[in-house]
Amino acid sequence: MSNHPAAYSRIRRVEGGTGFHAQTDWIVAALILGAAAASVLYPVFYLNVRFVFDPDSPDFNPAVLLPVFLSLFGLKYLISAALGTMRGRRFGQAVMEMDGETVAPGETLKGVVRVPADLAPLGDYELRLQCVQQTTSGSGNLKDYIRGEQSLRVSAQTVNPREGIPFAFTIPTDAMSTRNSDLMTDGSVRWILEVKTPLKGLDFYAIFGVEVRARR
Repeated sequence: MSNHPAAYSRIRRVEGGTGFHAQTDWIVAALILGAAAASVLYPVFYLNVRFVFDPDSPDFNPAVLLPVFLSLFGLKYLISAALGTMRGRRFGQAVMEMDGETVAPGETLKGVVRVPADLAPLGDYELRLQCVQQTTSGSGNLKDYIRGEQSLRVSAQTVNPREGIPFAFTIPTDAMSTRNSDLMTDGSVRWILEVKTPLKGLDFYAIFGVEVRARR
């Protein structure tokens, strides 16, 4: 039993981040695809530059591949945005209800995930808790590194998603605390809970942020 009963005196409700991520992906996709279009239109119409794709030609310039790379990169975000939007419309706003505002290392994160839609899973619910740290790589770019991960399977035949998909994870005693989770900075740490299950057509997926902090 915890020595901090006050920490569990209330239920914290956390809305899924799928919709927010979809909005962000739409913006990123628009910016990248816009840059791809500009990298073609500006040289052609303003600089009168011909695009030569033959590498054996003396007029070949590797820069002609830039629009291709940008388009492929933008397409990745466009697909992610479309899937996120479709999930939001089909499944509604999933909500995680956890015991307490935060959970400390050595304690148990427990609660339920409620989905305001009727699901007909083709398999179990898969829940995954991850600790992700952002660190500057040797090239100077920020990269995500998984510092801890736990998974759980819940039989779809034993739960009603409207009433809640239950979960319980024991946080390791040496776990990293959440730090600057809303910022893309070196050393930031975020904990995320992912829930997914296969369905006919579009699979269900939801993601939630979890606060892990040591007790004072």
